Amino acid sequence: MRPDLLADPAALGDSPPVRRLLDPVSPDVRDYGRHAVFGLCEITVRAPWRVTGVARRIHDELMHQRPEGRASLFVHNAHPKVRSLYERRGYRKAGQSRPFPDSPRYDVMVLHLR
Repeated sequence: MRPDLLADPAALGDSPPVRRLLDPVSPDVRDYGRHAVFGLCEITVRAPWRVTGVARRIHDELMHQRPEGRASLFVHNAHPKVRSLYERRGYRKAGQSRPFPDSPRYDVMVLHLR
C-alpha cells in the first residue's frame, strides 16, 4: 500500500475501501510521509507453540530485518486484548479501516521501525 494514501485518505479517490482510514488519530501516528511501510498480515503459530514466545520472536526477527521505516497491521476491534498486546510492543493506533462494506472495523496499528 502506498504510504501517502494512508496519510491522506482524500488522495484515494475511488480506490477500494480497504485503503480508507476511518476515524484517524493524531497526524504524528498516521502521517506516513514518503517512506515505505511494511504491511504485516498474520503471524500464526500452532497450538502447542502458543504462549511460548515463538510468535513474538518471529515478529521481532521479521521487523528487525525490514528496511522500511514503519510497519502496519490490522486488529479486529472486537479483540481488545490483541490490540493491547501490540500496543505493549510499541504499535500505536492510526485509525480504523473497514476493508469491505460488510466487514467489521479493524484498528489500524502502526509501529515505528527506525
